[in-house]
This record gives sequence, structure tokens and C-alpha cells, in this order.
Amino acid sequence: MAFEQAGGTYDSYIGSAVTEPLAAHSDPGRAAVATDALTAAAVAELATVEAEALALGPGNEPQYARTRAVTRVLARIPAFLPQAPVDSSDLVSAEAALSGRLSGPDLALAAQSAASSVLASCPTAFETAVRLTLLPSTPLHDELMFIRSIQIFEGLYRQVAGDVAEAIKAIGAVDIESACTLLADGAARIEATPMLYRVLTTMPRAAFAVIRDNTQGRSAIQSRWYHQVQALCAAPTPPEGVAGLPTPEISGPTLQDVYATSELAMPAAQHRRLTTAMRRLDRAWSAMKRNHWGLTVKIIGSVPGTGGTTGASYLRTSSEAPLFPLLRQQDSSVREGV
Repeated sequence: MAFEQAGGTYDSYIGSAVTEPLAAHSDPGRAAVATDALTAAAVAELATVEAEALALGPGNEPQYARTRAVTRVLARIPAFLPQAPVDSSDLVSAEAALSGRLSGPDLALAAQSAASSVLASCPTAFETAVRLTLLPSTPLHDELMFIRSIQIFEGLYRQVAGDVAEAIKAIGAVDIESACTLLADGAARIEATPMLYRVLTTMPRAAFAVIRDNTQGRSAIQSRWYHQVQALCAAPTPPEGVAGLPTPEISGPTLQDVYATSELAMPAAQHRRLTTAMRRLDRAWSAMKRNHWGLTVKIIGSVPGTGGTTGASYLRTSSEAPLFPLLRQQDSSVREGV
């Protein structure tokens, strides 16, 4: 990360070489626990940094708004990172801080207290890894929030990719109950992302312009786990002219493939339930992409994006692409009376 400050990759920017080995495990269950723990530690570190900034300038209204938004994410850890070793009792001060309008010092204290409890519950190696992977390219405080936010998104994408991969296996074994549970878990995680985008909306346009100029060639659209989710669902066609996109690791059928071929192997009620679970994940994923597009319009406007994209225009087009084209085709057929 230190030597690739200029001309590095998206992975080096977010410290994947440090965190990935800690989350990797042949047992999907243990990998999920590790990933949620790492992501929870990243949330807690973000809350610590923002609370410290608020404590230094308690009258700073934009910093107050950001700290409150981050505190909300911290308080919701059990909901969107359910396998993290965090007890709801660790988050009492964060929940209390959201119930009213606290003073700047009190909000900072509440956030710091809850963040400390979360970090204490995570393995020491995970806390260390998260702390070491915050290496900004600029002296701007806003970049600390930006890096942490995309690291948190990366943890969520990894978990959803794991859910989809295991759901494919479950459908192959005609275990539709497990498949639906896995897809519901993935959808619930993505449904929680609006609060993360709320944090990112506190980024001033001028600050992001500086960060963008210092991180050319590195873009969140280069996220390996984001593309892995999409490839596992239905293997979309990669966009043309976009640099640095990772190649997803797909060695078997996609979720859409097994769904299409399994209809005759299960009762109609189970097939309807599976369809409903897939639609929920599709809706959540599409809504998340629309939020990304909206955030981009707010922060960078219509200028070209990073990674060789057209910026907001590219994200708008991307947001219209479904995870499961087959379901979209079915909907069109129903509307047309076919």
C-alpha cells in the first residue's frame, strides 16, 4: 500500500492483501464470521476517527452530521453484519445517541464508547489489520471516511457473493429452504446500504475532486467481490472501454442457470418461494446501484469517472441492468400477455 500510493490498484488502495487472508477459509461459515468481524472492526474504526474529529470541533455542524450518520451504522451492526462477534449490549451508547439531539461532545463520547466495545469484541489481529489498512493518498480527513466506507462495502459484497455461491449449491441439492435463507441474508445486507450512502453524502464535492485527482485509475467499480456477485447471479457482459475490471472466478453454473433448470425438480410452491427470494435480492442490488448513481451525481456531477468510465452516465446505465435478466424477461412476458 505504501509503495503503490501513486499508480496503484483498487485492491492496494483498500488493503486487500492484508484483509483477504484473514477472511479466507475453506469453511464458508467460518469465512462469513471472519468477514463480518473484519467489517465490524472497520465500522468501529470509522466511528472512532469521526468521533475524534467531532470532539476537536464540537461546533462543526457538517462533522456532527457525519458522526451521527456513522453512529447509526455502528448501532446497526447486528442487523447488517449478523455474524460479527458483537453483542447488542455493546451498542447501547450508540443507540441512545440516536434517540435525541445530543451535544457535540456527548455524541462523540457515545460513538467512541460503542466503537471501543465493538473493537474489544473483535480478534486483535482483525483490529490490527483494519488499523493498518488506512493509508490515504491525501492529507484530507474526508479521505479517511472514504476509504473506510468502501472497505465496508467490500465486506458486504464478499458476504453476498458467499451467500449466492452457497445458494447455487443448495438449489443443486434441491434444498430450497437453505437457498432462500441464504438469498434473504444477502438481500438484507444490501438493503442496509442506504445508511452507508448517507455517510458518503457528507463528502464535500471539492474534497472528492482532490481525492479523485490523487487516485486516478482506482475505482470502486473495480471491486472484485462486486463483480463476483454479478457473475455468480447471471454472468453479465463486461462493459467495454473500462480499465482494470477483475475477472470473476466462476467454475460452474450461475444462480440463474440452476434456477432455470430446477423448476421441474421442485414443487411449484418452492419454485415460487425461490423466485420471490431472487427478486428481493435483485431489487436490493438495483436500488443500491441507483443510490451509487445518485451519490455520484451529487458529488462529481457529469465529469468523467475513474477507471475509464463515463462517471454518472456509466452508473446510470449499470443501475438499469438486473442481476437476473431471466426474471426481467418473465416480467415482460407477463405484461405483454405472452
